[in-house]
Amino acid sequence: MGLTEDSHIMIRRHLIQELKDYRNDYVGVYAGEDRYNYILNGLHPPANSGGIAHVDKWLSFPNMGHIVANYYSRCVVLLTNHEIGKSESFFPLRGSPPAKQKTPITCLGLIPNHFVLIFLKDGCPLPPSST
Repeated sequence: MGLTEDSHIMIRRHLIQELKDYRNDYVGVYAGEDRYNYILNGLHPPANSGGIAHVDKWLSFPNMGHIVANYYSRCVVLLTNHEIGKSESFFPLRGSPPAKQKTPITCLGLIPNHFVLIFLKDGCPLPPSST
């Protein structure tokens, strides 16, 4: 079951708010205003696109891995193959995950132009942390 359009809008709003609320932190993470603004602008929905998002409006890793991990207070693991990119783990940069969280890790598989939710087995190894 995929995400609804309302879910996509809600997630975008969450990530935009995260970036704005912790602007100074992210300017440091992204080593400057230009990269921060590029990522923030990429989260805003495309204007007059007929519902089709251009590539610069897609959720992209590693650009947004830390934003997702911070907002949702969980480790986010991206699994992919070498032709598409590299597999990485993103951890929240502040605080710690909730103690009683049932699933402290969200794992996404990147296939060409799409993400799929992956359920990891207990004790499986994780890819290296994002720099």
